[in-house]
Amino acid sequence: MLVPKNGVVSDIIAQLKRKANIPDDVAQRVRVFEAHNYKIHRDCALTYPVMNFNEYTTLYAEPRLQEELDAGDNDRICYAFNFDREMSKSWGHPFVFLVKEGELFSATKERLSERLNVKGKTFEKIKFAVVPRSGYGKPEYLSDGK
Repeated sequence: MLVPKNGVVSDIIAQLKRKANIPDDVAQRVRVFEAHNYKIHRDCALTYPVMNFNEYTTLYAEPRLQEELDAGDNDRICYAFNFDREMSKSWGHPFVFLVKEGELFSATKERLSERLNVKGKTFEKIKFAVVPRSGYGKPEYLSDGK
């Protein structure tokens, strides 16, 4: 997909809409984020210049989910990624996920299972952790009681 070098993120979304035949209502909810090492680096505003991306940047585009659009004031967006034992061993596709205030972790895990389309024994093997934004701290693993 080509966009003008002096273009902005909204130009990327317009091209994506045209090439993938995305309906207008879905295209209006699309977010573009930049990832490095399988972790979200930046959620790009529609006016973010295309020339600011380096050639090794991976861009992801996805429509915001309705639950995110309906989020309460105390709900939070978190950037999620996969890692294997050590945070430096990240892999897969990072994604954005809504954390709802007061929701039990067991209910959050159900929403994660639906979002990732992973169920059963495969999902039960996954461990979840909160990782400091800086990436230098240790992950705090979560259990259903937290």
